Amino acid sequence: MAFNRSKDRNVHIYDIEDPTIELGGLILTNGVTNANFLSMLEILCFFESRSNLQDKGGMMVERNNHPLQPGDYYIVGPLSINNEPSLDNYKFIWFTHDRNNLAGKYLAGKYLAGKYLDQQFLNNPNRPVDQLLRWHFRQAVLINMRGAGEPIFEHDFPPGSDMIGEIRRGPKAAERMEFELYNRLAIQ
Repeated sequence: MAFNRSKDRNVHIYDIEDPTIELGGLILTNGVTNANFLSMLEILCFFESRSNLQDKGGMMVERNNHPLQPGDYYIVGPLSINNEPSLDNYKFIWFTHDRNNLAGKYLAGKYLAGKYLDQQFLNNPNRPVDQLLRWHFRQAVLINMRGAGEPIFEHDFPPGSDMIGEIRRGPKAAERMEFELYNRLAIQ
């Protein structure tokens, strides 16, 4: 059964010209600032130079490090939604409620949400290239913030369950079946 990414959102994005249609949103987690949110919107939407973002009270959202507040936000000015299937200095951003509670807990001795990758890791010549990290962040923004968000697929099937039946009854069945078959039958 697919999970609805938009169900628990507490930040909602609208076009001020048509505030009845939600363009997207996110589940606000620790460490997300106004600047982070505006950067995410620049991935989600294409703006003209005179566009801006305001909260429900009509106050313009400034690009700063103030914590983003839950609520409704309105894009003022011309825009179009990015239909494509800026990395913030390698900052950890959570887009969902954290099942393992890592966002507020230690991992390797550090709190993660709102923190940055360690400089020692960034200096390592064997680390992933910047383009891969940027691509991953763009995909996370597009998958989690655009419209209702992409479905989250079941991947932990209990023994004896009808995996193929579950996939066929779920969302995007053809694409999912192609992915599963390719991953299981591909020659290594």
